Amino acid sequence: MARTKILLADDQPHVHRLVAATLGDAQWELLYARDGEEALRVARQSNPAIVLLDVSMPKLDGFEVCRQLKNDPATRHMAVVMLTAMRDEESRIKGNLAGADEYFVKPFSPLALVSRLQEFLPPDSEPATAGLMAPPVAPSAPAASAAPAIVNTLAQTGGGTMTITGIEAQQLLAYARDLNQSLAQVRNLYTELERSYLATIEALAAALDARDSATEGHCRRVTGCSLILGEALGITGAELRALHCGAALHDIGKIGIPDAILRKPGRLTEEEWTLMRQHPELGEKIIAGIEFLRSAVPVVLYHHERWDGGGYPTGLEGTAIPLGARVFSVSDSFDAMISNRPYRRGMPFEQARREIERSSGTQFDPQIVEAFQQVFDRLAGAPFLEGAQSAAVRT
Repeated sequence: MARTKILLADDQPHVHRLVAATLGDAQWELLYARDGEEALRVARQSNPAIVLLDVSMPKLDGFEVCRQLKNDPATRHMAVVMLTAMRDEESRIKGNLAGADEYFVKPFSPLALVSRLQEFLPPDSEPATAGLMAPPVAPSAPAASAAPAIVNTLAQTGGGTMTITGIEAQQLLAYARDLNQSLAQVRNLYTELERSYLATIEALAAALDARDSATEGHCRRVTGCSLILGEALGITGAELRALHCGAALHDIGKIGIPDAILRKPGRLTEEEWTLMRQHPELGEKIIAGIEFLRSAVPVVLYHHERWDGGGYPTGLEGTAIPLGARVFSVSDSFDAMISNRPYRRGMPFEQARREIERSSGTQFDPQIVEAFQQVFDRLAGAPFLEGAQSAAVRT
């Protein structure tokens, strides 16, 4: 799609750079003029959709340029926005009489400027995709991209030495305020998006649980156990979120396992176990192509690996097994031990704890078993284990 042309008429080069840093160049094609006569010539030749005019310019001032543009049938359709340091009411009235569509006093709010420019776009135009209005790809995006461009712009005045005028200092503060506001908005959006993702994941996990009545509530319990264990091991931030997603979706591959096997009331045959053991790889294939589920892949694919290399599907051992999968393995086994199954009753909690300890260094990572011992009392009393406690013989 063609970019929208904007003409900026101002005799100060740093203003050109500031506006360019504000708008970016993904949607806007910026044209420049340094005096009033050049502004009229460029406007008539290039037909911009929007004209940004300073008032105090050589040859012709901004009011006169605006008046001529609005009196000419060939250019009167252009939206004219005055950008000026003149804040008196008389100047604003002059701008209105000249036909200006908007009047911004320096230091102007960058967010307000961009928002107003969007209103002047034709109905079929797309929103801006750069500068301060760029879409949030990460919470730090505005601080990482827009702010340095603006600071560098001001620093370039005076041959690279940070010598700025009072109005430039005020403009920098306006940028700082708007960037802070933009960053807060992006963080809020990111938080809401993350909540939506987790809600979707938990809904998927609940659907998986509902498919097999024998393991109802299993996903919720192992997710809770895994998060407590992960926090005890110092896992935070993105790694903890990945553990959360992986724990909730660890058995998503069982969607591909026949119901006759999944719901079988007795023990599985060796042939049935061979099919059942395919569920980690099936799960990996299901979620690997979904961007916001991709962080769950290590737990989904490797949660049945063993510390001694005797697990499946790949036979990884030791620290070659991703940390999240090692944490989850302990949680998963603990829940399996304490929960009733159609063919057996669940173990008492203390007996399950001893079984986990006994398997340290063979099935489980010793460091994670140690953390499990430290948080065992907290786990045993956790509300999310209530279902397992009522189903198991707890002592």
